[in-house]
Amino acid sequence: MTIRLGSVTTVVASTPDAAREILQRNDVACSGRTIREAVTAMNNHDAAVIWVQPNQEWRTLRKALNMCLTQKQKLDTLSGLRQNVVGAMLEFLRESGRNNKAVDIGKLTFAVALNQMSNTILSHNVTSYDSDDIGGFETRVKTVIKLDGKFNIADIFPLLKPLDPQNILRQAKEAYSWLDTLIEDFVNKRLKHQESKLPRFGDMC
Repeated sequence: MTIRLGSVTTVVASTPDAAREILQRNDVACSGRTIREAVTAMNNHDAAVIWVQPNQEWRTLRKALNMCLTQKQKLDTLSGLRQNVVGAMLEFLRESGRNNKAVDIGKLTFAVALNQMSNTILSHNVTSYDSDDIGGFETRVKTVIKLDGKFNIADIFPLLKPLDPQNILRQAKEAYSWLDTLIEDFVNKRLKHQESKLPRFGDMC
C-alpha cells in the first residue's frame, strides 16, 4: 500500500513477498535515503556515510571506517582510553556519594558515551559529568538529535523550505556550526602537534 503525505509518497511493504522484493531483489534501487531538511544544515552532509547513496563512494567510506574505527583489533588497542573514562565516572560517583549529591543517571550515561567516543578519537573530554553542561557540547549534540528526528512540515511540502516555518533549519545550523567550529579547532591542534614531531597520543588519530 502507499501513503501520501504532502508531496511525499511512501510505499509500505505489508506482506513477506513484498518485503522480499524490496530487500533482496531490488535492494540497491530501494536503499537510498531521503535527506531531511534539518540535516542539510550540516556542512557537506551529502558526504556523511549515513546519507551517501549506496555506491562506490559509500563502500569506500564504510571500508575506511571499518579499518580505522570499528575493527575489533583497533578497538582492543584503544580500550585503555575508554577505561580511563569509566574510571573518571566512578571517581565522580564516589565524590558525589561523599558529598551526598544526587546524580542524574541519564545525563551521566550520555556524558560517558560522548567522552568515550571523543577520547577514542582525540584523547579529549567534550562534556562534564556535573549538572551544568560546561562548554555546551552536550547541549548541541542533543539539539541535533532532537531536530533531525523532529517532524518538519517542510519535508513533505518542499515549497515551504525557504520559509523554515518551524524554525528547525535555523536552530540546526546554529548547532552544527558550533560543533563544526569546535571539531575544526581539535583537528588544527592535532595537526600542529603532529607537525611539531611530538609523541603520539595513542588514540585513533
